[in-house]
Amino acid sequence: MREAAQAAIANEKKFEDFFAKAAAAFDTPDPVPQETDTPPEIDSVVDVSDPDERADKKILDPDKKAGRNAALRKAGRQAGAKDDFKSGGAGAGVKGAGSTVVGALNILTFYKMKKRAGFVGSRGVAHTLAGLRLFSDGLRIHMSGHSFGARVLTMATLALNGSKQATPNTLCLIQAAFSHNSFSPRVPKPQGGYFRPVVGKKFVSGKMIVTHTHNDKAVTIAYSIASAAAGQNAAAGAPSIFGGLGANGTQHTDEATGIKMQAPGSAYDFSSKEIYNLEASAFVSGHADVRNDGVAFAICSAMGA
Repeated sequence: MREAAQAAIANEKKFEDFFAKAAAAFDTPDPVPQETDTPPEIDSVVDVSDPDERADKKILDPDKKAGRNAALRKAGRQAGAKDDFKSGGAGAGVKGAGSTVVGALNILTFYKMKKRAGFVGSRGVAHTLAGLRLFSDGLRIHMSGHSFGARVLTMATLALNGSKQATPNTLCLIQAAFSHNSFSPRVPKPQGGYFRPVVGKKFVSGKMIVTHTHNDKAVTIAYSIASAAAGQNAAAGAPSIFGGLGANGTQHTDEATGIKMQAPGSAYDFSSKEIYNLEASAFVSGHADVRNDGVAFAICSAMGA
């Protein structure tokens, strides 16, 4: 696909043909599993939809091709912005025609995975968690998700709407691939982040941890390019208007504080805040480097807090 995109870059019509075919491939609906058992009646799960999906669809709308191409080229130019990279945004390393290729492929992958994560979290995981508590009252539920999996669990927590029947005890977001403004009460204006109720209404009974590092190029660079191209989270703020949780931790959120990820055997103090941004550069060398003692110890410490 990359070779086809590179060949198409020089010609606007060829690029349109390439993008249309790629978009169709990425936007193919996932197969719907056949239910073999009737799930229990659960009143605690509310129907939630992701407003960002409307912005995603604009990228794939054939009637919006001029704006889309401009957005992709702008994202490519942002990829060369050294200052933005330092602040956890769409940073350096992708230039020229290749940036348009990367922008196109990233936004398509981003759209597909983000849509899937929202659907699975709100329709599948939320009902499963509520069902578990129906069959085992008092069961402690500790949730840990990586990348878009972190979005799955956060969407599930939002859908559960603070129900005591299914409220998770902890929520650990490991190199999460969604906006660092998601939990903010004030950014973007006027309503704040989409997942603000998870924090503001205390939908998690215990602690939340968010691991982050700029060693994670997938979130620090690729995620923010895709987010910029989709026009999402375009509100004033630092360190970057399009930054991700896995790069910067949660931003503009009074309930959060930042500390270093600790070595196993150390003592975490999780007594003062609800969310802890754990700067993980000493333990996480890249997006997938999360199966290590430092990350495991942080998760277990949150569970015991």
